[in-house]
Amino acid sequence: DSSKIITPSIINNYVKLKVLPSPVKKRYSRTHIAYLIIICILKQTLSISSIKQIIERRLKCKTIDLIYNEFCDMYEKI
Repeated sequence: DSSKIITPSIINNYVKLKVLPSPVKKRYSRTHIAYLIIICILKQTLSISSIKQIIERRLKCKTIDLIYNEFCDMYEKI
């Protein structure tokens, strides 16, 4: 179905590019979903390399849970 926004091959590419953590035993978790939500929203205006840099910088001082919650708060305000 060509109407899918995100395909398995896109997810695999994000993992290969280290934008998204690797699945554990070929399974994705809630953490992966949080990454994908952030990536899909930011991808509308930013490159994947820029998104990767933003996530990496934020992960130096916060967990993905905190980053995701802050992202959701900012997104709701916008």
